[in-house]
Amino acid sequence: MVELQNIIESMGEIVPAEETLEKLISWARNHPDSPLDEPWSLGCLAEVEIPPEALLAIMQIMRKRLPHAELDLTIREAMWIARLHKLFDDLELLDKWASAYAARERVCWILEWPHETSSLDLQLMSSDRTRFPWAFGWWGEDEKSLSEKLKKKGYDAKITSYRELRRKEFLEKNPEFKREGE
Repeated sequence: MVELQNIIESMGEIVPAEETLEKLISWARNHPDSPLDEPWSLGCLAEVEIPPEALLAIMQIMRKRLPHAELDLTIREAMWIARLHKLFDDLELLDKWASAYAARERVCWILEWPHETSSLDLQLMSSDRTRFPWAFGWWGEDEKSLSEKLKKKGYDAKITSYRELRRKEFLEKNPEFKREGE
């Protein structure tokens, strides 16, 4: 631990207490990032199989998000866009639904639950697909109990959409982008 404190000090940073470093290291060990939550780029095609016919929709949604750095398209979202792109003519709706499915997948990954999407599937099959998909109401879980389970795993529990979760993570790393009141 002393070595780490020396490295931090040599960088001209304030050295956290040993207890704080231990907590941060423990949290990082217990909360690995999924490679699917990394930003999407065409270079990902070397490792992630995406049907060529889905690339246009992915690139259009990616371009639409460009002015909003905190909304980088993730590999997980790109995969869901590829899976759902033939169901939507409206890119905005495709983006929302792909984000909802990606959020469901990520929460299942965090909680180590089987990835099950039947409630989203039912919403998707409804006559009104323009309503915002509710990604977190499933298996009899209400938002409060789901939030508590996420908190126990060390994740922010007040997520209502994948984009909000990504924005929150982005702002934690880049506080200069915070808007007034955030």
